[in-house]
Amino acid sequence: MIQQTTTYPWALLLRADPEKTIIEHYLYDSHCFVLDTIGVIVLKQVAPQTLEIMNIAVDEAYEQQGYGKQLLAFAIDYARTHHYSQLDVRTGNSSISQLAFYQKAGFRIVDIITDYFTTHYDEPIFEHGIQCQDQLKLSISL
Repeated sequence: MIQQTTTYPWALLLRADPEKTIIEHYLYDSHCFVLDTIGVIVLKQVAPQTLEIMNIAVDEAYEQQGYGKQLLAFAIDYARTHHYSQLDVRTGNSSISQLAFYQKAGFRIVDIITDYFTTHYDEPIFEHGIQCQDQLKLSISL
């Protein structure tokens, strides 16, 4: 069952975003939901009709078992129920599996913020042998 919490599961949150200070910056005005101890999703209103997924993560032991899809479906349903017309998410250029995950759910790439990760993060991030440099914004209309 997915429930809202203010007891933040830091180990999960840091799986999706390695900069604790950046997470702390958006948590204070976001809604954090947990799926048991398996997963987490953080949602934030970023415009009058737009909700953004700020963080979504599943414990490594439970990956590829549908829990990420369950969290994403929850976010889409939550956005619709609360009358948002758009749901956004941002990820890195090197996050190949995440890009596929969101696009399979109907999200489309709508913007690229070049050098975001090299500018805003203290340590370089590498995934799949690719340096994470640019932030890609994906959206779905609801």
